[in-house]
Amino acid sequence: MVWETNVDPTYISPVSELMNIDGKIRFVCMDDHSFTAQMMEINAESGAITMIGSMQVNYPLAAHYSPETNSLIIASYDGIAYNTVITGYDTSLNISFQLSTPTNKDFSYDIFQHLKKQRAPFPFFIHSFNYSGINYYALMPSLIIHYPYFSFSITPQ
Repeated sequence: MVWETNVDPTYISPVSELMNIDGKIRFVCMDDHSFTAQMMEINAESGAITMIGSMQVNYPLAAHYSPETNSLIIASYDGIAYNTVITGYDTSLNISFQLSTPTNKDFSYDIFQHLKKQRAPFPFFIHSFNYSGINYYALMPSLIIHYPYFSFSITPQ
């Protein structure tokens, strides 16, 4: 299937990963006015793109859907506090957790240039996996948070 469609110019800076969530093709982008992350859905028949929900975080950088946990994680940037924010969602876009870590503020300008597509993009990446009942998450690149990668785990309640 090949089609081409124009997206409302209000929605900018899509993160790189298309996700198959409950049999639907979805991706995350940013609203050009509010800078909030938006979940978009692509109609596989027509190619039409529809906004299905706002995600209550600003400046999305990366997204990952885990079919094992049926959850979505978004890496975003808080340009006021200079934090990288990792937010977990269920498939109805309800927040399940939110963590933040300080970001090297020297890179704030570069992050905004990345979001505005005015420079070569950073290869932002976030991923999750489950090992022995614990969900682990990894976020890259290293220049943003002073480590080769940032990883953390959340033990189910």
